[in-house]
Amino acid sequence: MRYLLALLLSTLPAVEADNQFISPKFLSTAEAPGRWGHNPQWELGSSELVAFQTSWGEYRIELWQQKLGANAAKLSSSLVYNQPNDGKILAQSFYWTVQTYELLLSDSPIFFFWLRDNKNSSAARTSATYKIYVPFDLSSLGSLSSLSSINRDVLFNFKPIRTYDHE
Repeated sequence: MRYLLALLLSTLPAVEADNQFISPKFLSTAEAPGRWGHNPQWELGSSELVAFQTSWGEYRIELWQQKLGANAAKLSSSLVYNQPNDGKILAQSFYWTVQTYELLLSDSPIFFFWLRDNKNSSAARTSATYKIYVPFDLSSLGSLSSLSSINRDVLFNFKPIRTYDHE
Protein backbone atom coordinates (compact mmCIF):
# COMPACT_ATOMS: atom_id res chain seq x y z
CA MET A 1 0.00 0.00 0.00
CA ARG A 2 2.82 2.42 0.88
CA TYR A 3 4.53 1.61 -2.40
CA LEU A 4 1.36 2.39 -4.35
CA LEU A 5 0.89 5.71 -2.51
CA ALA A 6 4.54 6.68 -3.07
CA LEU A 7 4.23 5.82 -6.76
CA LEU A 8 1.05 7.87 -7.09
CA LEU A 9 2.55 10.89 -5.32
CA SER A 10 5.73 10.74 -7.40
CA THR A 11 3.73 11.02 -10.63
CA LEU A 12 1.76 14.13 -9.58
CA PRO A 13 4.53 16.67 -10.33
CA ALA A 14 5.06 15.07 -13.75
CA VAL A 15 1.35 15.28 -14.57
CA GLU A 16 1.18 18.93 -13.51
CA ALA A 17 4.39 19.73 -15.44
CA ASP A 18 2.69 18.49 -18.62
CA ASN A 19 0.19 21.34 -18.36
CA GLN A 20 1.80 24.64 -19.31
CA PHE A 21 1.82 27.57 -21.70
CA ILE A 22 4.51 27.84 -24.36
CA SER A 23 3.31 31.18 -25.75
CA PRO A 24 3.01 33.88 -24.59
CA LYS A 25 6.56 33.28 -23.51
CA PHE A 26 7.89 34.05 -20.05
CA LEU A 27 10.77 36.53 -20.31
CA SER A 28 13.47 37.21 -17.77
CA THR A 29 12.80 40.23 -15.57
CA ALA A 30 16.48 41.07 -15.98
CA GLU A 31 15.83 41.80 -19.67
CA ALA A 32 13.75 44.91 -19.00
CA PRO A 33 13.21 47.37 -16.16
CA GLY A 34 9.99 47.83 -14.20
CA ARG A 35 7.42 45.38 -12.91
CA TRP A 36 5.69 45.01 -16.29
CA GLY A 37 8.66 45.86 -18.53
CA HIS A 38 9.41 42.20 -19.27
CA ASN A 39 5.99 41.49 -20.77
CA PRO A 40 5.53 40.59 -24.41
CA GLN A 41 3.66 43.43 -26.13
CA TRP A 42 0.73 42.53 -28.36
CA GLU A 43 -1.01 45.10 -30.55
CA LEU A 44 -4.80 45.21 -30.26
CA GLY A 45 -6.30 43.50 -33.33
CA SER A 46 -3.09 41.66 -34.28
CA SER A 47 -2.90 37.88 -34.59
CA GLU A 48 -0.69 36.18 -31.98
CA LEU A 49 0.23 32.55 -31.40
CA VAL A 50 -1.15 31.01 -28.22
CA ALA A 51 0.51 27.64 -27.59
CA PHE A 52 0.23 25.29 -24.66
CA GLN A 53 0.46 21.64 -23.75
CA THR A 54 -1.90 19.72 -21.54
CA SER A 55 -2.70 16.16 -20.63
CA TRP A 56 -6.21 17.12 -19.54
CA GLY A 57 -9.00 15.75 -21.72
CA GLU A 58 -11.46 18.56 -21.02
CA TYR A 59 -10.20 22.10 -20.44
CA ARG A 60 -10.70 25.77 -21.17
CA ILE A 61 -8.58 28.91 -21.57
CA GLU A 62 -9.80 32.08 -19.89
CA LEU A 63 -8.67 35.68 -20.35
CA TRP A 64 -7.75 37.62 -17.20
CA GLN A 65 -6.85 41.29 -16.76
CA GLN A 66 -4.25 42.16 -14.11
CA LYS A 67 -5.25 45.05 -11.86
CA LEU A 68 -2.41 47.57 -11.68
CA GLY A 69 -1.12 48.33 -8.21
CA ALA A 70 -2.99 45.35 -6.73
CA ASN A 71 -2.44 41.65 -6.39
CA ALA A 72 -5.75 40.89 -8.12
CA ALA A 73 -7.16 40.22 -11.57
CA LYS A 74 -10.52 40.32 -13.35
CA LEU A 75 -11.95 37.43 -15.41
CA SER A 76 -13.45 38.08 -18.84
CA SER A 77 -16.93 36.69 -19.35
CA SER A 78 -15.84 35.26 -22.73
CA LEU A 79 -13.88 32.02 -23.08
CA VAL A 80 -10.86 32.19 -25.36
CA TYR A 81 -10.74 28.42 -26.03
CA ASN A 82 -12.71 25.37 -24.93
CA GLN A 83 -11.99 21.65 -25.28
CA PRO A 84 -15.17 19.76 -24.35
CA ASN A 85 -15.22 16.07 -23.55
CA ASP A 86 -16.61 15.11 -26.96
CA GLY A 87 -13.92 12.70 -28.14
CA LYS A 88 -12.39 15.24 -30.52
CA ILE A 89 -8.88 16.41 -29.76
CA LEU A 90 -8.24 20.03 -30.70
CA ALA A 91 -4.81 21.39 -31.54
CA GLN A 92 -2.90 22.85 -28.60
CA SER A 93 -1.99 26.02 -30.41
CA PHE A 94 -3.97 28.60 -32.32
CA TYR A 95 -3.71 32.14 -33.63
CA TRP A 96 -5.76 34.48 -31.47
CA THR A 97 -6.96 37.91 -32.55
CA VAL A 98 -5.75 40.13 -29.70
CA GLN A 99 -8.80 41.58 -28.01
CA THR A 100 -10.10 42.47 -24.57
CA TYR A 101 -13.74 41.37 -24.98
CA GLU A 102 -15.66 43.44 -22.40
CA LEU A 103 -12.56 44.31 -20.33
CA LEU A 104 -11.32 47.90 -20.68
CA LEU A 105 -7.73 48.74 -21.61
CA SER A 106 -8.11 51.93 -19.60
CA ASP A 107 -8.36 49.77 -16.45
CA SER A 108 -5.10 47.94 -17.24
CA PRO A 109 -3.18 46.89 -20.35
CA ILE A 110 -1.76 43.79 -18.62
CA PHE A 111 -3.42 40.43 -19.37
CA PHE A 112 -2.78 36.70 -19.02
CA PHE A 113 -4.43 33.40 -19.91
CA TRP A 114 -5.55 30.77 -17.45
CA LEU A 115 -5.64 27.11 -18.56
CA ARG A 116 -8.14 25.18 -16.41
CA ASP A 117 -9.07 21.53 -16.18
CA ASN A 118 -12.88 21.39 -16.52
CA LYS A 119 -13.04 18.24 -14.37
CA ASN A 120 -10.88 19.50 -11.49
CA SER A 121 -11.35 23.16 -10.57
CA SER A 122 -8.07 23.30 -8.61
CA ALA A 123 -5.99 22.11 -11.58
CA ALA A 124 -4.87 25.22 -13.47
CA ARG A 125 -1.86 26.97 -15.03
CA THR A 126 -1.38 30.61 -15.98
CA SER A 127 0.49 32.02 -18.96
CA ALA A 128 3.05 34.78 -18.86
CA THR A 129 1.49 38.21 -18.61
CA TYR A 130 1.47 40.35 -21.74
CA LYS A 131 0.66 43.95 -22.53
CA ILE A 132 -2.07 44.83 -25.04
CA TYR A 133 -1.44 48.20 -26.62
CA VAL A 134 -3.02 50.51 -29.16
CA PRO A 135 -0.44 52.28 -31.35
CA PHE A 136 -0.80 56.03 -31.13
CA ASP A 137 1.00 59.26 -31.81
CA LEU A 138 2.78 60.44 -28.63
CA SER A 139 2.16 64.06 -29.58
CA SER A 140 -1.56 63.46 -29.05
CA LEU A 141 -0.97 62.83 -25.34
CA GLY A 142 -0.44 66.49 -24.51
CA SER A 143 1.01 66.92 -21.05
CA LEU A 144 2.41 63.76 -19.47
CA SER A 145 2.25 65.32 -16.02
CA SER A 146 -1.39 64.27 -15.72
CA LEU A 147 -0.51 60.57 -15.98
CA SER A 148 -0.16 58.66 -12.72
CA SER A 149 3.20 57.09 -11.98
CA ILE A 150 1.70 53.62 -12.58
CA ASN A 151 0.42 54.63 -16.03
CA ARG A 152 3.73 56.27 -16.92
CA ASP A 153 5.51 53.06 -15.88
CA VAL A 154 3.23 50.90 -18.04
CA LEU A 155 3.42 53.19 -21.07
CA PHE A 156 7.06 54.14 -21.04
CA ASN A 157 9.06 51.70 -18.91
CA PHE A 158 10.39 49.44 -21.61
CA LYS A 159 13.83 48.44 -22.78
CA PRO A 160 14.72 50.02 -26.12
CA ILE A 161 15.88 47.70 -28.86
CA ARG A 162 18.75 49.96 -29.79
CA THR A 163 20.07 53.15 -28.23
CA TYR A 164 22.03 55.89 -29.93
CA ASP A 165 24.40 58.44 -28.46
CA HIS A 166 24.05 61.83 -30.11
CA GLU A 167 27.21 63.85 -29.67
